[in-house]
Amino acid sequence: MGEFRKILSRNLILVMLPLAVALAAVFFTFFQMSHQSDYLVYDYKDGSDPEVYYVSGYRNVAADMSGLMFSGFEVKDRDSVLGKYYYRYKDGKLEFFLLSNKTASMVDKGQEIQGKKRFTIIKDESDIEYMIGNYIESYDLQKKSFEGIGSPYIFSEIDFPYAKLLVVRVAYRVLLVLVAVMVLYMILALLFPRLNFETRGLGRFGRVKDVIKDIDEELEDKLLYKWDNIYITDNYYLALYTSRIDVIKLDEIRYMTKHREERKRFPFRKEVVYTLTASNTSKMYYEIDFPNEDVIDRVVSHIRGDENESDNKK
Repeated sequence: MGEFRKILSRNLILVMLPLAVALAAVFFTFFQMSHQSDYLVYDYKDGSDPEVYYVSGYRNVAADMSGLMFSGFEVKDRDSVLGKYYYRYKDGKLEFFLLSNKTASMVDKGQEIQGKKRFTIIKDESDIEYMIGNYIESYDLQKKSFEGIGSPYIFSEIDFPYAKLLVVRVAYRVLLVLVAVMVLYMILALLFPRLNFETRGLGRFGRVKDVIKDIDEELEDKLLYKWDNIYITDNYYLALYTSRIDVIKLDEIRYMTKHREERKRFPFRKEVVYTLTASNTSKMYYEIDFPNEDVIDRVVSHIRGDENESDNKK
């Protein structure tokens, strides 16, 4: 593997690895959430005790809702109806359901509801006692006849967290796809450097694959000068950064300027920086900082071709 390909591979790993770790952390967070009881829906079997589900934390359930009758009670928010209470007598027990307006309308019209509906089991002793108390009073019934058949648990459709479950499940699947795409991209970019995002600007010099090969050969056999992240070969000027790579053909450089400035690095400290600005025929500008004037003069000299010596000074 040539030097330029090694640099591309190293930069790819340095840039993508932190992103992959962060994305994987978020993915596993949603993965764990999607497997917690609050984000799962359990099958409620007929004849089961809702208290067992409630106490165990299995409160989101899919339950059969056949044989429901309107209780005469509604849930209101000011003037709007949020839902209606229904009940059924099954296996010696009264079961109460709080349905959305849409589902309640279907039940009232006698429409058949296929399959099981999703509910959240909630505990509301006061509402249950109030409804049962009204039945007893309205129909002049014996209170003893209702003892032990009521349950403080309600199957509430309007409390079921549809949005929360949907967000977690969609996020989990999207993150799974993103992780897979990122891993696939890293593998392909390592195997085929022309796919590396840092090589997107090399197409202006020809086929990216051929340009990478050409730069590899020049770094191997025609390196004129090297300082830190700056490489100058017979035909190329390269400034290599972690997140990007600036490549200029020497015969395209038209203008170069250098200037000295003081920059504040710390609250009470200033640092002298020498900056080289180079532009090519496409009016693209590049700025590179150097710590001293000697280095910037050497770089300019090599770019101009004033020095023919080959050195590898840093």
